[in-house]
Amino acid sequence: MLQKRIMNTKPLKLFLLCAGLMLIYSFGGALLYGIGGMKAYVIGRFLFGLLCLFLFLKVRKGNRLVNEKRPWYEKPTLCAVFLIIFIGLYMLDIFDVIGNISALLRQSRTSIITNTLLALTAGIFEETLFRGFGADTFAAWYKGAKHPLCWSALWTSLIFGLCHLGNMDGTNNMQVLIQVFYAVMLGLALFACRLLSNGMGLPAVLHFLIDLQPDLMSRDVAAGPFYYYVLVFLPIALLAFWTVFQLEKKMKGKEYGI
Repeated sequence: MLQKRIMNTKPLKLFLLCAGLMLIYSFGGALLYGIGGMKAYVIGRFLFGLLCLFLFLKVRKGNRLVNEKRPWYEKPTLCAVFLIIFIGLYMLDIFDVIGNISALLRQSRTSIITNTLLALTAGIFEETLFRGFGADTFAAWYKGAKHPLCWSALWTSLIFGLCHLGNMDGTNNMQVLIQVFYAVMLGLALFACRLLSNGMGLPAVLHFLIDLQPDLMSRDVAAGPFYYYVLVFLPIALLAFWTVFQLEKKMKGKEYGI
């Protein structure tokens, strides 16, 4: 059941499609901003994110990563621990989702709409690209390896993090490097969310809530020393990777009678 969907995937076509969508998203956003300003930029990127999600669902004939309907059934205790820590500690405390929403609601109506659409766009497009097309692409690329899902988790998270290098403007290089690091760590957690839920809904909603901040457009992308981010984000990344590893091992063992 684990291998069937991966084996039926053509990774090169998905990779080229993924790269094309990323280029359109990046350069198209800059073009929209130059032509119509912030309003065109925000609305255009949001609509393109929805288009990419629709395309993913059509191309992949659904949003499953593996054929197993409920992967979390294979390791329910481990999955529950991961979700409790990630949502209960990281989402509510470290990312302060409730506090950010409260602060955002005190801003102007324009700011609320702009930041909400930008956060929705990030949740929809980035999850579709990295935990959607990207996850399926690398899982298929490593279909002959012992742990294709683990390799997929590592590569998609690394690329997701490196894409944040685009935030460099010459004045905030150290901040951006820190952001790259915790984006890689966060990418592993979101990959685990996609695998255990076997859908795009959970990682997209969590990503949206993380980005739903009153200062989303600020250039201050990180604050504090690098070791703080290592101490905070490395544990959840390791737990996420262990969750992916254990789920993959259990599904393959069930399939092959290991």
